[in-house]
Amino acid sequence: MIGRIKAGEDPEPPVVRAADTPTVADLAQRYLVEHVEVRCKPRTVASGRWLVQKFVLPELGKLAVDEVERKHIAALHYRHRATPYQANRILEVVHKMFNLAEAWGLRTDGGNPCRFVQKYQEKKREMQGWLLKHACWTPIMFVEILFCRPLVGGGPYGHRQVAIAFSGSV
Repeated sequence: MIGRIKAGEDPEPPVVRAADTPTVADLAQRYLVEHVEVRCKPRTVASGRWLVQKFVLPELGKLAVDEVERKHIAALHYRHRATPYQANRILEVVHKMFNLAEAWGLRTDGGNPCRFVQKYQEKKREMQGWLLKHACWTPIMFVEILFCRPLVGGGPYGHRQVAIAFSGSV
């Protein structure tokens, strides 16, 4: 070991994984094919694929599934703290991937590295666009379509406008 240090090499020998040890990239591929594409709506499929390819694979893809620890997940989540909504979606995708890894026998039960990683607080999104301008706000307990009438000169969604009433309480 001292000889390696003097030679400027890494004192710890590289860890050699068995060829059949699945990586996070393998898990992500299986997650997308066997879970997302089968059980999710098309928009969720696109979103999940994008999150995995853009954020998860570049940072965790080369690690073996059983090597991933909470510190890796926390670091990934922390790097995206500027966009809390996106950071939380990444965390949800990775959490589900590792839940399925347990179910598929790739990790020990109860060994999800995402456990105890706290989500960031998200700001509530407000309604935008034509709905804010044209909605009638009345104190009712449910959403109700009040009327549908032709607009003079058309509207942003064709020649009809739908006014929707919302209440502040549910």
